[in-house]
Amino acid sequence: MELKGAVVESDRCSPEKIKKLVWCHRTSFGLSKVVVKTADLRAALLSGGSPVTTAEMKK
Repeated sequence: MELKGAVVESDRCSPEKIKKLVWCHRTSFGLSKVVVKTADLRAALLSGGSPVTTAEMKK
């Protein structure tokens, strides 16, 4: 049976679901995807040297 325009109880959004949707929208508004290459990230994180060497970390 098809009811056009009818709202089925399971289709209703609870206030909690609406809050989550609004939060997701607000937190993602204006964000854009940025591609970062692994080599560029490593270079940025290790610029100026690293606090310990690999050998020191293995200890």
